Amino acid sequence: MKRKGITAAVAAWAALAATSAHAQQATQAQCLSRTDVESIALLLAPAALSTARQTCTPVLGETSFLATRGEAMVQRYREAAQLRTPDAVRAILSIANKDGETIPAQFASQPEILTTMLDALVAPALAQEIKPEVCAPLDRALRLLEPLPAENLAGITVMLAELGLAQANRDGEEGDGSPLPFRICPAAAG
Repeated sequence: MKRKGITAAVAAWAALAATSAHAQQATQAQCLSRTDVESIALLLAPAALSTARQTCTPVLGETSFLATRGEAMVQRYREAAQLRTPDAVRAILSIANKDGETIPAQFASQPEILTTMLDALVAPALAQEIKPEVCAPLDRALRLLEPLPAENLAGITVMLAELGLAQANRDGEEGDGSPLPFRICPAAAG
């Protein structure tokens, strides 16, 4: 149950595909390097953190980490994400533009359009996954991660996705067990 919650949060955080059919196609054929997946996670982090803050502050109260330091953390992640946006957009475009499918060229030249669209997808998907009982552990985890560089949360997210996928494969779940619209390249997983 706990692994499924983590996997669902990672999947929501990596909500990159416009349709489930597209996501399934990408899962079967597309793989991204760990660095690319971390760039995508970092790009999505501000929306995910903001959603966690909005969802959990009423549950935890005004003295919680998310209430007192959450907005500063969101801003710090927003700044870090800007540095990795070109890599994240390139990786997202590589998923979207495979097999002759194309997405509008303005996403490459105006990445803020893609970022805004992804934020609009991530927030509601993640808000549905954050249940009141996970707010306290989430608040504690973010408090522990707060002093670390923003890239650490992206790296931990990818590591948890890899662990969840490995566990799903060991459990014999169908397919590659991936809730993501891509796989992490094995060569880049070490």
